[in-house]
Amino acid sequence: MNFRVPAILLFTVFILLTSCTSSPDVPKSSKIGPEVQKVQNETVLSCFINHSWYAANSFSGIIPREITRKTGVSLDVTVATDNGQLGVMLASGNMPDLIYSSNMLDRLSNSKVSYCYDDLISEYDVKWEIPQILRMNSLSFSSDGKLYTILNHYSSTEEWKEVSGVPMAGSLIARQDILNELGNPPINNFNDLMHVYELVKKNYPDMIPLIFNGEHRFNVFKIWIGLGILPFAEQKDGSYVYSYRDDKYLRLMKLLNEMYLKGYLLADNFVAEETMAAIPYKTGKAFSYSSCTQNSNVDAQADLSKLDPNYLSVELMPIEGANYTISDIGWSGTFITKSNKHPKESIEFIRWMFTEEAQKLTQWGREGVDYVLGPGKSPVFSKDFVNSIRSNTNNAIYNPWFYFGGSAIVEAVGRYAVLDKEIYEDTYTKIRHSYKNCPWMAAAIPLAGEPEKDIYNKIANMANSYETKLIISQTSDEFERNYSRYISDMDKMGALQVEAYMTQSIARVKSLYTNK
Repeated sequence: MNFRVPAILLFTVFILLTSCTSSPDVPKSSKIGPEVQKVQNETVLSCFINHSWYAANSFSGIIPREITRKTGVSLDVTVATDNGQLGVMLASGNMPDLIYSSNMLDRLSNSKVSYCYDDLISEYDVKWEIPQILRMNSLSFSSDGKLYTILNHYSSTEEWKEVSGVPMAGSLIARQDILNELGNPPINNFNDLMHVYELVKKNYPDMIPLIFNGEHRFNVFKIWIGLGILPFAEQKDGSYVYSYRDDKYLRLMKLLNEMYLKGYLLADNFVAEETMAAIPYKTGKAFSYSSCTQNSNVDAQADLSKLDPNYLSVELMPIEGANYTISDIGWSGTFITKSNKHPKESIEFIRWMFTEEAQKLTQWGREGVDYVLGPGKSPVFSKDFVNSIRSNTNNAIYNPWFYFGGSAIVEAVGRYAVLDKEIYEDTYTKIRHSYKNCPWMAAAIPLAGEPEKDIYNKIANMANSYETKLIISQTSDEFERNYSRYISDMDKMGALQVEAYMTQSIARVKSLYTNK
């Protein structure tokens, strides 16, 4: 980072407080008021959210109340306690009305478990023309060719070219105020980064140079080294192999091992609970944090500003050669289970969730009250909405977490609207221009019931464990032994069989996306 930021910009949303109060077109207050009366003939659907980290555990707040007013539906929410709960639920057959999940999609896409969307649309004469790309994405999890869900948050490479937001991707957050104190050294490559970490360790001996969270781990470094976020790497002959065989992956693991041996990265971080991982950074005890774009830095800055108004957190500019290639066909889907007592209301509810009206409401709040549309159709939020972000009360007051039909673009544009452009614009523009989505790779993954799926799952479940062993190796010899064991053990599990499957499957599926 080669800029200095004045103290007036210390908090990323302060800039909006002035703009919101100076324009007659911007709502001055959200008029939160008392709870609205219960909607007549309200339908309550039980809903299991298969995300143990989810920030909302009840269907309450301004946005959920407005959803109920619009649809006549409210949700009785249960959030997963761990990753195994959904499997137990499916085995027992004791299921809620709705299941919202980003994994086990192939097992949920089953006529014994869930209703087919098309059958319900036909039976109840629902006016819903599902876009072909969303249909194709979701059918990639179905073994019988029927549609059991629609994944939200899908976006193509082209959709990001003309918007102000940025895709959710790995990003390195760091303390700009400390960089300024160190003379603002450049960070254009990994050598520069290692130099900065050494300066931090020398000048701030009580500070951890780097921490990470369990969800994003070292994704930003995989991006920076040129791997992208892809489970498989294409070879010159058109075949695909696991990315851990790639030379770039090996170089990255050696680099992370060097960080560990030099004390830039601590072993305790690998066993930290997900909810605790960011605390060293948010409490001023860490210099940098491997997390993600959009909201991670906003949350971190809010906590740091409470400690000292001079603390400034930024997302670092991607280094030379960064590769923001991913494979994404969407995020989570809502399944209407066979235990559902209100299938008509459920399919109507999900249809509405995918409308533009719902996508904006669930992320931005009420138009004309919580926001108005500004230049470029970006939201300009009310003072109350901005203050709720500043005070970390947005989730409690507004609760923008029920975006079952959410748009990645709408989400990103809304989050970008409350950021200080001087701090974020250059970094986010570079990320946007480097971004590429290859959805066919995700669509080609084996389905439940195929032997390759069991192998794929075992390898995916073991990858982080083997990666950790590499990074915390005590010597170069131990590192080489651990890497050889990694390759050998994965081959014994059947990695070569999965690679052969993926090579054929990608060749078949890719044409469906590229020949549209």
